Amino acid sequence: MDTPRTGTFWDMTTPELQKEIKRLLDRLNWPQSQAARIVYCAQNEDDDDESISRFCETFRKKLNRPGTPPEWLREVLSILSEQPETRRIALSAQLDAPSPLPEAVRRAVRQTGHAMARQIRMTDEEA
Repeated sequence: MDTPRTGTFWDMTTPELQKEIKRLLDRLNWPQSQAARIVYCAQNEDDDDESISRFCETFRKKLNRPGTPPEWLREVLSILSEQPETRRIALSAQLDAPSPLPEAVRRAVRQTGHAMARQIRMTDEEA
């Protein structure tokens, strides 16, 4: 998967990218093994448990090694950012940000966002 050379993650260093991935996993409340499985499945056509297990260990190491190529980390962030759960927390963060809008408008937007998130969850469960 080609990662675009512009955008939020392009100018980040390896330590910054590693920290961003860990921060995202914390916000999602995901263990590294879950993220590794998602990344592995996005990059590979097989879903062999032994291969996934080996990749999980590699993933864990690459999130801590200073020599990890930033291109690999950018690809991981790109894959994780495409997940429905990531989109939901991004929407939630936007709705919770300070706003000059009146409270009634913010509340209505929040309620709409929650309704949309529920609909996305129901759609994901049906798939």
